[in-house]
Amino acid sequence: MDLKSGLLVDIGGGSTELVMYNNMQIQNSISLPIGSLSMYTKFVKHLFPTKKERKKIEECVREMIVRYDVDQWGDCPYVCGVGGTIRNVDRLNSYFYDLSKNNRFVIAENLNWMVKKLENRENKKLVPRETLETLLKVVPERVRTIMPGMIILNTIVKYFNVQSIYVSRAGVREGYLYKQVLTKEGEQNV
Repeated sequence: MDLKSGLLVDIGGGSTELVMYNNMQIQNSISLPIGSLSMYTKFVKHLFPTKKERKKIEECVREMIVRYDVDQWGDCPYVCGVGGTIRNVDRLNSYFYDLSKNNRFVIAENLNWMVKKLENRENKKLVPRETLETLLKVVPERVRTIMPGMIILNTIVKYFNVQSIYVSRAGVREGYLYKQVLTKEGEQNV
């Protein structure tokens, strides 16, 4: 990606990796013990979080940011997002805003709107049919975990005053393969 400085975010099932970088050099990095599956398990009673459960997840994320001194990193207008959670946020963004499937950008306001649109209504055991149908159509493999992941991302975006999220099509596995396999093959051919 052509993003020389920013905050790299990778939200997994049990952890969230944050890397602040400037001119392609790592300034700070941390693995926070919060992920889409762990937040779902800890806070969500039914299939999708309610507003009250969303607030609890947000509070937990903010607490982790402070506990691990990530709050000292300062504002960052751009996020480079990697991993399945963020790629699926991009898919939902493209669906809701009628964007090309090749779109790789999520505007912070769009993310915030999607979180609120998809959360379960208070005191409802049944998920709104429209919400369930949308998620089954766009991100069927992440029906349970996409909302907690989006809430984690949205909280980070708000905390760091992020404007845009650039979604990488490659992830950690591809980077590892590139570094370990392709780079070494190139060295052998020299």
